[in-house]
Amino acid sequence: NYNGEADLLVALDTSSTSTVLIGCDLVSHLLPDGYAVETAELSMKLSDAGANSPVIGIWDSSQHNWTEDGATWTTYDGTNSWGTAGASGVERGSLVDTVAFGNGESTDDRIAWNVTQSVQSAMRENRSVDFIMDVTGSATGQTKYAMFYANNQAAADRAELTLVYMP
Repeated sequence: NYNGEADLLVALDTSSTSTVLIGCDLVSHLLPDGYAVETAELSMKLSDAGANSPVIGIWDSSQHNWTEDGATWTTYDGTNSWGTAGASGVERGSLVDTVAFGNGESTDDRIAWNVTQSVQSAMRENRSVDFIMDVTGSATGQTKYAMFYANNQAAADRAELTLVYMP
């Protein structure tokens, strides 16, 4: 747990991996009656464009009671264990979207994933939407990584969940 760090590292190499948890409490952002989410996008701003063309994936997380202060590689709240260390077990649901790096990304670019289905499900179920961000594929002997600004940065640099909703 690197709560309070300026950057969020997503990385994969032959000896380790770094995974990021992302959550948004949608219960406090209910839509007016008769409205539904048409599209939803999660975007994050790069603090370091990384190396070796990672493909960064966003998975649904079925673990909705993880805590920012308590989550570690082995526990989701400082006490209770993930299904598999690194949030890579039963809590890791469907792969929602991927972004392949290597197309000239640079520091301060905003990278976006389509998370519409996940947000629609969370809104219907009246719960938070939670994601696991990780590098897809297998290690190749080179460290594949990217770094994103964390939530303790200036508002313009923080992750954004953008919803478009219609009656």
